[in-house]
Amino acid sequence: MKKMCPSCGRAEEKSEFVGAFCPRCYGERHELFSLPRVMEVTFCPTCGKTLSGFRIPLEKQISVAILAKVKSAHKIVDSSVKLSREGKHYVALVDVVFSVDGKGVSKQARVIVRVNKKQCEECSRKSSGYFEAIIQFRVSGERDAERVERTALKAIALLQKTTFIPRVERLAEGVDVFVGSAAEAQKALHELNLSYTTSKKLAGVKDGRKISRTTFCARF
Repeated sequence: MKKMCPSCGRAEEKSEFVGAFCPRCYGERHELFSLPRVMEVTFCPTCGKTLSGFRIPLEKQISVAILAKVKSAHKIVDSSVKLSREGKHYVALVDVVFSVDGKGVSKQARVIVRVNKKQCEECSRKSSGYFEAIIQFRVSGERDAERVERTALKAIALLQKTTFIPRVERLAEGVDVFVGSAAEAQKALHELNLSYTTSKKLAGVKDGRKISRTTFCARF
């Protein structure tokens, strides 16, 4: 005798049942997972990075954030998120397939995602001209000027991958590169196999903590 779904009348031979119900009706009758109905995602309008640290398209990051909030006692087999823009926020239609007693059961949810814009710390520092270090490339003689310029450009290319450079000053005695991160400035010097001297200067106090700026001087 064929088993019939008591909710929709579907025969079991057309789809494997979960208990007495077909997968669709089982999903409609059971809360298979929990998910916030309203979420917030904050991203930097300057660089596009979210507060989680990712620089990926905003809609992709929203999908990742939503699926990370899915809580269930069942294994997730598949999932998808469809986004639509409504005014200042997004509406997400979430479809998750769970394994229940070895059967695939689909469940849907609707989530409203509020998008907040807030400049990240790195971009805020960059726009304010903040820097932690100066790399001074110094010329010993006129013949070294071209070498200093080439080396400074190599250092800038390295540093732009890991930090920011608020400004570069070309002087008669060489080139000064202002760097957002002192640690990254030192790494670049090591990567270029340059010898240098180091000095530190107190730049101020923030939240009771002394802030210093480091000067690295590489002579040619």
